[in-house]
Amino acid sequence: MQLIVNGKEDIKPETEEISKNKIDVFELFSKYKSIIYSVLFYLSGLILGSVIYTKFQSDTLNKLILSGTSDELLTQFVNDLSRYSLAFAASVLLGLCVLGFPVINFVPLLLGLLSASKISYYYCAYGIKGFGYSMLLIAPFSALLLTLIILTISKSFELSKRIYDITVKKDNQAVEINYKEYLKSILIYGIFIVLAAFLEALASTAIGGIIAL
Repeated sequence: MQLIVNGKEDIKPETEEISKNKIDVFELFSKYKSIIYSVLFYLSGLILGSVIYTKFQSDTLNKLILSGTSDELLTQFVNDLSRYSLAFAASVLLGLCVLGFPVINFVPLLLGLLSASKISYYYCAYGIKGFGYSMLLIAPFSALLLTLIILTISKSFELSKRIYDITVKKDNQAVEINYKEYLKSILIYGIFIVLAAFLEALASTAIGGIIAL
């Protein structure tokens, strides 16, 4: 918006508005930076996983990728729960470490790498049919797991940063750590992790038995 002052254009309000928008973008990034980083690292894992599988495709690698699959619901649930719990536990424990907040982003990186490797296997082995199978059974539950892990990472990132500020930087103005709130959130996410693992096991054994590759 421009104002006319003594025959001259005053563009100060417009400049202030632009500066305010820049600040808003910066504040938005600062507020959700752990989520943004997690998504970027996951996407990097997808690219890295595809490249690694293409370069090092072998029977040994294929067996490793398929090692967690089973036709029995209980066995598949245990396998999926083990994988979900490992990623969840890593996200939680890194939140309790002083330097956990910069390292924690490697969790979504590994998840992206594993998802891409599995999708690449089905695509290379079965073509478009295998890719469709992946989009039906792998992609939705990978997205669900990623969402739960990102929520966990968001809490853990904040906790680890506060621990760092208090213990290393000796920042007396650092916000006091509320462990009860953190543990309550982690417990809720943990329940959803178990539920997500069960749903994936149920879908893979039920639909997998119907769709033959």
